[in-house]
Amino acid sequence: MVRWLGDKGAKHIIVVSRQGMISQDAMSLCTELRKKQVNVIDLRLDLTHSDAYSNIESALIGQLPLRGTLHAATRFDDLLLNNMGRQNLLDVLSPKIKGAEVLHHLTSKMTLDFFVLFSSATTVFGNPGQANYVAANSYLEALSAYRRQHQLPSLCLAWGGIEDVGVLARNTALKETFSQRLGAQLLNSATVISVLEKAIVESAEDSSYLAVDWHAMRSKLLSAKQNKFRFFNASDDLHGPDQSKDLREKLLALSPQHRFAEVVDMLAIEVEKILFLSHGGLDRRQSLFEQGMDSLMGVELATTIESGFGIQLSTMVLAEGPTIERLSQIVLKEMHLYAEDDGIAISPDNQELSVLAIKHGTDVSDGDYQRVKEALAKE
Repeated sequence: MVRWLGDKGAKHIIVVSRQGMISQDAMSLCTELRKKQVNVIDLRLDLTHSDAYSNIESALIGQLPLRGTLHAATRFDDLLLNNMGRQNLLDVLSPKIKGAEVLHHLTSKMTLDFFVLFSSATTVFGNPGQANYVAANSYLEALSAYRRQHQLPSLCLAWGGIEDVGVLARNTALKETFSQRLGAQLLNSATVISVLEKAIVESAEDSSYLAVDWHAMRSKLLSAKQNKFRFFNASDDLHGPDQSKDLREKLLALSPQHRFAEVVDMLAIEVEKILFLSHGGLDRRQSLFEQGMDSLMGVELATTIESGFGIQLSTMVLAEGPTIERLSQIVLKEMHLYAEDDGIAISPDNQELSVLAIKHGTDVSDGDYQRVKEALAKE
């Protein structure tokens, strides 16, 4: 952003951040721009602090009139909602919300050429584990709408993932997870700059910009099936690949035991993604409920199974909290690829007791099933 502003003729650029422009790339950029007579002011301020407004206001005294702002603060602390504490929430909300509030109040009486907020496309689809991040970006979009309603300049752009700058550029594992989990293709900074410039010049409405493999997105995110995406879904129904047919043929070629093992492996991988577990981290003979699966995640898993295996699961199947082995048996039955005499053992007694234990508020993670029987005997 700083380089782009300098290239477009800005002669005075104030960069506000908590740590300052301390990286080698940032310092090199400052040197390069200053050689071009661009005055780059590195202002180290934490806009989440209570005195942020007065500090930044003081720093601007004596500077040239402010003509535009870009708010691109980002913070991640991904956790499932039931594991998210107050601090996990505030750490992600504060940089975006408080930073935007400071800039909004600071500039509300100024004549600006642009006031830009960077949001995220996660506000369009949601993303399990990022409730705090989605909430922070939703605030930015609401603030932008408020400013427009009051005849103040504002543009909020909700970006997809950007691969060559920022957090995804620094974290290869996160980049791969983002692409695989959401079915989204990553943007590059040149595209982002081009879209941003066009949107500012044309006084565009707030919008989202991302590149998506819709079939992959639809198979991984329940929200992609919402009615507002019916146009994309209708097209996908007509033209999307029927992967379930190929999978059925693959499974038919296997022996019953190998077929069962294959489905267990496939479902385990999907559940590990949903629960944010490392590969192999799922206990295949323990109830999914006991390992962190909740009702919303269950719906996401059901959507994945429906898309991948070409079957319709009863809502009660996942509500009963099966093990991954029991779920695999059910999937094969729905595909008419399982017979009771296939000789596959899945420890049903322990699985059923695990589910009942949860319903009766009893912990059986240590294998003490006797306590479950005692709890049931009291009913």
